[in-house]
Amino acid sequence: VIISVLYIGPTHTEYAFNITTREEDIAPYLRRWGKEVGLETPSTPTCILFDEHEQFISFGYEAKQSYLSISGKEARNMFFFDYFKLLYRITLHIKSVNGKEMKALKVFTEALRFLKDDALKTIQQNTVGMKFTASDFTWVLTLPDSCDPSAKPFLREAATQAGIVTNGNEDKLVFTLESEAALAWCMKLSADGFITGTRIDLKDLRSPGKRHIVIIAEGNENINFAVHEVLEGGELKELHRCSVNDVGGQSVDRKYKEFLREIFIGVWDCYEKNYPSEVQRMMHDFSRLKEGDEDIQVICPFNLSSLACKHQNTEKFFEGVEGASWDEGLINISRNKLRLSTEGSCRTNQSWLQFQKSAFTYGIGVTDRFDELKHIKERKFTNKDGEWCGGLFIKLVEVGEHVLNKTMDFTFYPVEADQTMMNFYFYRTLKKIPKYVTEEGVEQIGCLCLNSPNTECGRSREVKLTITFNCMNMKIKSKDLTSGSESSTKFDFKWK
Repeated sequence: VIISVLYIGPTHTEYAFNITTREEDIAPYLRRWGKEVGLETPSTPTCILFDEHEQFISFGYEAKQSYLSISGKEARNMFFFDYFKLLYRITLHIKSVNGKEMKALKVFTEALRFLKDDALKTIQQNTVGMKFTASDFTWVLTLPDSCDPSAKPFLREAATQAGIVTNGNEDKLVFTLESEAALAWCMKLSADGFITGTRIDLKDLRSPGKRHIVIIAEGNENINFAVHEVLEGGELKELHRCSVNDVGGQSVDRKYKEFLREIFIGVWDCYEKNYPSEVQRMMHDFSRLKEGDEDIQVICPFNLSSLACKHQNTEKFFEGVEGASWDEGLINISRNKLRLSTEGSCRTNQSWLQFQKSAFTYGIGVTDRFDELKHIKERKFTNKDGEWCGGLFIKLVEVGEHVLNKTMDFTFYPVEADQTMMNFYFYRTLKKIPKYVTEEGVEQIGCLCLNSPNTECGRSREVKLTITFNCMNMKIKSKDLTSGSESSTKFDFKWK
């Protein structure tokens, strides 16, 4: 069993691997980071640095330190990305801290390539006499619960370009959600792995029907909730999932930057544009200082002070500002001001706690006997078996419906007696109940083809179609009961 697990979160990145030739439960090896900056941590900042030609330079601690150490002019030409929020809403481009853009696929491809290469190097150092390549591993990519469903195909493409998987071994890349991974780990812990005031009965925790709530503080930004139920055999079924946004430390950081912009009116935007690496250094210092419960002092960078002085004396910017003052090169911020920012970020609204629902109405296109009272003439066609209406939309899931882990079974028959291939076309739309697949707003999302070589039973041949919905996919399996022929596929399933 050779497994490598990667996690690229909005604030930190980490990976672990496990290699064993036996069915045994052993602890994975967790990569330690930060020796180059005098640290030893289980994760590294989610930061990546490219040069002016969009060539990869470094990742993590090394990228952050490199960017903070370069001059303002040089920094303006670089591409430095931190806090990869791309996992929540996938876009074509992603902005660097100085406002420059790169293709999102390029950024994530290089991040995954670095992690793959670093993992193989670390594995080589810890497995004397053994040599591995990326294709030897099953790679598990852990996704935040709040990620957009479009993240999965996007990251699969990035992983393919990064050399983690190749065409033909796509099954070597597996996706899992943070809450799923966390609960699976907790279910394996011994009793002393829990902090509780009462004695834990592990048998009760793992008994079928037992439900567990997993709370994940995601990247110091969001809080995700997931409810799972234990099934027979120990498998876990997700019942509900929701997220509360903007309640973490990154929200405090944003408010701090907005506060500085309000103080240095007419100056801050110019400073942020021309000295992006200095802004990052200020935010880095603030991230350490905000953890305490006392007044803080932040060193005002020389270039910010110089720009301010071109307008007026720096201390005048602080006149009438509540919670902040100027002290000969230092910016003083009161404890109460920090508390207001933190408390504002920690308030939650129960209306946010909405369970995930289908973002579209999903359906399948079918053919049925033509009925002039029900069908339009434009969809009518004739074959040797009679008159038919093609392109009817049969609803599988309605927009707004809860169908997580739902399985549906259908029976279909061929339209032609001598038909040897059956094609099932799948569609989605924002409409609740469309009638035809040709209606405006209905789009095709894929097709499943099934061979039906034995035509002895003509149109009486039965074809079974099983459709299963989970948090990321709509999985379809088909089987021709006469010949035994089977086929399967899956499409991305979007939630809202």
